Amino acid sequence: VLEAVLARHGRIDVLKIDSEGHELRTIMAIRPEFWARIRCLNTDCRGAAPFVPADFRCSRRSSAERFVREMAGC
Repeated sequence: VLEAVLARHGRIDVLKIDSEGHELRTIMAIRPEFWARIRCLNTDCRGAAPFVPADFRCSRRSSAERFVREMAGC
């Protein structure tokens, strides 16, 4: 799915993952080359930081995590 979206739009401003308990598995499946074109990840889980590139800034609220990175042209 990400491949098709990136082919059409070039980047993803906000990617929200809420897959009812499968969030970490979904995040781990994101291909490494896609991360450079994702600006923000919102996920309804805790513990995703080890699977998100280190240049993302993390904030937490309740059971959710947000990872944001500054990108050129944003």
